[in-house]
Amino acid sequence: MAGDIGSAWALVFCGQSGIYHYSFIIITMPIYLLGIGLYIWAQGIVKNEITNSALSNVTSYLSDLENEFLRIKSLQNDCVVDQNLNMIVYRYEVLSNYDWTIAIIGLGYRLMAIKNSSTYIDDVCVHQEELKAEWKYL
Repeated sequence: MAGDIGSAWALVFCGQSGIYHYSFIIITMPIYLLGIGLYIWAQGIVKNEITNSALSNVTSYLSDLENEFLRIKSLQNDCVVDQNLNMIVYRYEVLSNYDWTIAIIGLGYRLMAIKNSSTYIDDVCVHQEELKAEWKYL
């Protein structure tokens, strides 16, 4: 029975012979160490990938937001030189009722276009100090 494989395993697992017990630990230790090393290495790689992905997303969203703000600022600048707005502001005293109505409707369309151009815009209005008037697109 001493040469039987079953008895050798019985000796290793029952603790009857210390050499079999230590040889099993010595044989399996590099495998465990390799597994632990691979786990730590993979954890670092995944952590770096997630960090790089989040940073890339934030950079992309920030760039898109900056472009949106530049577009909104461009719309504001276009509104300042709008023909209908300039007629209302500078020539309101000499405009006929028809021209005044056309200018107000044109200004309303401009305000509507600005408001509907972005989800970031909640309210658009024009305030004319001399007439004490304010036009809003709601």
